[in-house]
Amino acid sequence: MINKGIVIFGTGDFGRLMKFYIDQEGREVVAFCAHRQFIDTDTFCELPVIAFEEICDKYPSDKYEILLAIGYTKMNDIRKLIWHECKEKGYKIASIIHPSATILAENVGEGNIILENVVIQPFVKIGFGNLIWPSVTIGHDCNIGNFNTFTGNVSFSGFVNVGNNCFIGNSCVFRDHINIGDYTFTGINTSIIKDTKPYSVIVPPKSQLLKKIKSIDMFD
Repeated sequence: MINKGIVIFGTGDFGRLMKFYIDQEGREVVAFCAHRQFIDTDTFCELPVIAFEEICDKYPSDKYEILLAIGYTKMNDIRKLIWHECKEKGYKIASIIHPSATILAENVGEGNIILENVVIQPFVKIGFGNLIWPSVTIGHDCNIGNFNTFTGNVSFSGFVNVGNNCFIGNSCVFRDHINIGDYTFTGINTSIIKDTKPYSVIVPPKSQLLKKIKSIDMFD
């Protein structure tokens, strides 16, 4: 199977980082793209920047894939929105799975970014469009939904069900056999020992993070 060229959606630091990983894999990044209204340069990382509205003309979906270098803004909803815009144009969403990751999952969907030293145990199911940062451990028999962000050193015990559009902060720990509702936000170093409802915000005791979250309207 011949690897298609890749267009990276996103021209920020995240896009630059994703290009590094793709280059390391020996795949070819041919261009960056963004919505026309957000483009303020013709090149990025010495590659052309094109308007997403024109991508089909220059980089058709039968020859190129799109990688989404879109972070967790608005609880991953921006990544979700752009994902669907790309799919409407017929594009496959590219994935990155770092060679140091151990992936024994039963199923891993399209467009996941899985970085260094991630461990995913047997019988795990992972949806699409997730961003899994280094040293995350996902225990056996977990079910992971779509458009989640798991930051570094997160640990899920076995049989955890995670919904969609969650943001999990660094070094959070999840006990086994619990359900994490859609749009759950957990702050750094939080231990989650019971089910969460959709749109829950869970931070360590005495943390000032909750005030900051409310001030920047993470869920709006």
